[in-house]
Amino acid sequence: KINAKKLEAESIYTVEPKGILVIGNTEEFQNYESKLNCFEIFRRNLHNPEVITFDELYERAKFIVNNKPKQVETKNTSENNEQF
Repeated sequence: KINAKKLEAESIYTVEPKGILVIGNTEEFQNYESKLNCFEIFRRNLHNPEVITFDELYERAKFIVNNKPKQVETKNTSENNEQF
């Protein structure tokens, strides 16, 4: 509540925060196609929170790390250091 009041004082409002629930591992569904189908239907029908497995989270993180944009180096000149 304290953080919410600080944000409201700055005219910042949290309208619909996203929740993520991380559970289990997709390997648990190996040889259980009906359980996998049930799980997929369940999580597709949830609006919030998003339900993902630990291995899916790991793959997302790996993708982000491996595909982050390369930063462009700039020369350290007085022109780059000017304040606007």
